[in-house]
Amino acid sequence: MLIEISNFSISEIKNFSSLKCKHKELLNYLSKYALSHSKKGLFKTYILKIENKIIGYISFSMATVEINPKIHEITTISKNLKYNLPALKITRLCIFEEYQKQGFGSIFITFSEILAIVLQMQIGCKMLLVDAKIDAQNFYIKNGFLEVTKENGTIFMIKKVITPNEFKNMEDKEEYLNNIEEFCNIFNYSNFYYQIREYLKY
Repeated sequence: MLIEISNFSISEIKNFSSLKCKHKELLNYLSKYALSHSKKGLFKTYILKIENKIIGYISFSMATVEINPKIHEITTISKNLKYNLPALKITRLCIFEEYQKQGFGSIFITFSEILAIVLQMQIGCKMLLVDAKIDAQNFYIKNGFLEVTKENGTIFMIKKVITPNEFKNMEDKEEYLNNIEEFCNIFNYSNFYYQIREYLKY
């Protein structure tokens, strides 16, 4: 299950501090700040829980991106556009040590893409963003992200969110939607699947 952090009790959240995470600041954020940030409408954090085991978490915020030559190359947006591009930012993503390299991180990326498409339908969302740690770069590349810049030990990476016009030209439309449907059925987001299917006019 993917559970928004406000559905956990304070005592449950305190127990998260006993989990093991390579990057201590990620665990510190989850146990101390994620709940209050969610309640204040700053960032939304979702916990992946499977068979009563806490697998990891992901946090999101809204963001905008200024168009530069690299962004233009990736998104094919007109250079003449005067406005920043709307985006969904992955602010934190953590899989606890016991469960790493088992595909759980890619579950979070699929969830991110689904949320981004739903946002695109409702208010506009052109891409996913992440300031990736160096040791996570290959994970994001495997999941379709492209590097834009590298600075201060982090890599700014983006992944374009598909539009209906781009979907029409996909060769593997059925497989793409099947993957979304499978995810939505497993994690109880069936309403998202039907909205996306209608939006993409499949």
